Amino acid sequence: MKTCTYSVFPFVNPYLPTSQQLRIVNRALEKNPRHPLYLQRKAELLSKLKKKKEALAILDKARECGLEEIDVMQSKVDVYRELHDAVGEERLLRRYMRRQPNNVYWPLRVYWLFRETNSSKALSAMKKVIKLEPFKVSHYEDLAHLYYYARNDKKYKQTLKLIHRKFGLARSLLDLARRYFDNHEHKKANKFFAQAFAENFSFAEYDYVVYVDSLKAEGKFSEAEKFLTHAISLMGPDEGILTARADLFMVTDQVKKAIADYEKLAVLQPENSDVCNRLTALYFSIGKNKKAHEYAKRASEIDKLPSLYPHVLFTQGNEREKLREINKKLKQYSSIVLLETKATCLRELGRFREAAKVFLSLPPTLDNWLSALECLRKCNDWTSYYDLAKKVLMKFPRNFRALYVLLEDFDHFGKPGKAYPIADKIIKWYPKDQTGYLTGSRIARSDGKAKKALAYLERGLPYHKKDLQYEEHVINALSHVGNHDRALRVVQQARKRAPHNEFLLLWEAVLLAFVGKPKKGLSLLDKAPSWTREFDLVHAHSEILHAQGRIDEAMQLLDEFHKKKPWIAQYHRAISILYAQKGDPDKAVSHAEIFYKLTKHPDDGVELVKLLFRYDRKKDAIQVMYKMLELDKLLSKTAKKYGQFYMYPSVVDKVVRLRNWYLKSSK
Repeated sequence: MKTCTYSVFPFVNPYLPTSQQLRIVNRALEKNPRHPLYLQRKAELLSKLKKKKEALAILDKARECGLEEIDVMQSKVDVYRELHDAVGEERLLRRYMRRQPNNVYWPLRVYWLFRETNSSKALSAMKKVIKLEPFKVSHYEDLAHLYYYARNDKKYKQTLKLIHRKFGLARSLLDLARRYFDNHEHKKANKFFAQAFAENFSFAEYDYVVYVDSLKAEGKFSEAEKFLTHAISLMGPDEGILTARADLFMVTDQVKKAIADYEKLAVLQPENSDVCNRLTALYFSIGKNKKAHEYAKRASEIDKLPSLYPHVLFTQGNEREKLREINKKLKQYSSIVLLETKATCLRELGRFREAAKVFLSLPPTLDNWLSALECLRKCNDWTSYYDLAKKVLMKFPRNFRALYVLLEDFDHFGKPGKAYPIADKIIKWYPKDQTGYLTGSRIARSDGKAKKALAYLERGLPYHKKDLQYEEHVINALSHVGNHDRALRVVQQARKRAPHNEFLLLWEAVLLAFVGKPKKGLSLLDKAPSWTREFDLVHAHSEILHAQGRIDEAMQLLDEFHKKKPWIAQYHRAISILYAQKGDPDKAVSHAEIFYKLTKHPDDGVELVKLLFRYDRKKDAIQVMYKMLELDKLLSKTAKKYGQFYMYPSVVDKVVRLRNWYLKSSK
């Protein structure tokens, strides 16, 4: 069952200036002056224009026109936030907390209000949040950060240990080790570093270096060497880890090993004069003066290179001018920095094939190869892509970032057969990371293999059974294969931990109907918290009727609600699914089209396209995909025009996935 935690507004281009958006909304209200969602949007825009009284008055009018109380309350809080009125916002939040003491939304807003200004109030709010939602690791991480900034070292360490004990998150052990390292307690730091890296090796380069520094501080040079050698075998020839090992060899007077590592770095970083200077000193120390002079000369040449950072190279939105300047300089002298910048400019200009060639001409680092893969993917050069992908897997066989990029790309190409082995490798080497399980499951579901999707998720349950967000994926997968009994057990276990979560309650009510207990499900709906939205209750009721095979009654229930509140867009999605179940493709598509026209969200466009392909309406599906691309182009152009960051999901990628999905399903 899909539930919605927000109001779906009729679409208005969010990148237009606020005054223009307000004019569009006002014109819509002239046609329908009692439309609650347009009134709510108007209040939001007025608050951005610092018109507090008008915004609050409009929200009161929206309530009279049928906007739900919970939406009015949240919008009023947003008005105070836009006005930066912390006193008024706190007063309003405290009032709502008294009215709805078990609604986690209010203490969470209090936390965000005070997290940077008043640590005691933020701590109090976060403790309330954790009491209401004890299954979210992000809440415990926020609590740990509050203790960290409040300089409460004891509570900070206790919270990190609790996160690891409760959720098995290796990152918390790493944070704990870093804290001990900062306090110069190297013995304890090394203990937790070792435990963290034993559980998960998908950390940043900096984390490896800090652990080595901690081992060196305790005099454990041999352990540091073993750890770095193991890390390189897992991650491939990473520049930061190679540097750390080369420096360690210098400290321990292992000159030949140090030279070997610095020689590798000289290939990966050909314009790093510091590496050349180190090699000069090392070769002089063993009497190889010729080699030493070569690297000394090379270091001198690097230091004499002219400035590589003219202002034009960092002028945003001026890629063509930057490219012309770079090409002029490359005629004068060769430079890795200039070539990197040229490749980036070519990529920004959409000249992906040229960009890929430049990236491949750079030193063979993971970053350069992944950038080349991205460009080859975007210019549809699959042959070159697969050849380079094989090289990446050979050189960086266990590197988490390399595996993840390849996994996502193979999914993007519609190549599940190539994606499954990558997902299995991630699960094998990073068993406590959710990436392999979730991505493998998503690919299997898109591939039409529901049982395989569930199998991926079940492999991760021993590590993530206390994480509700992971459990939600498991519940959906169980429902998809028809195992409603087990899905119900998982939901009921989650509800014991979070009895006031309205969506878990609705989920349990629907699953009770699917296991033959519709009366229990309906009685459970009566216990829904007061802040549960009316449509969510009606939708859950319709799902219960649907589970009993009473589709006509379910549709009648939704239709009655629509007559009462015709502005609720989610009605069209729910009724479209029921018409599809009933075998009425025309009405199913019609309502899906209305829903997409109202929201203009790419995900809703994807659902519509899949539905059209399902009913062999290929021309209509292609037309919708073109409209999605046109809207994406319009939004990005508007954002660029008004100097805003374009935050919409990648529509081009979604359309390519749809095309690949259709080509595969039509075979």
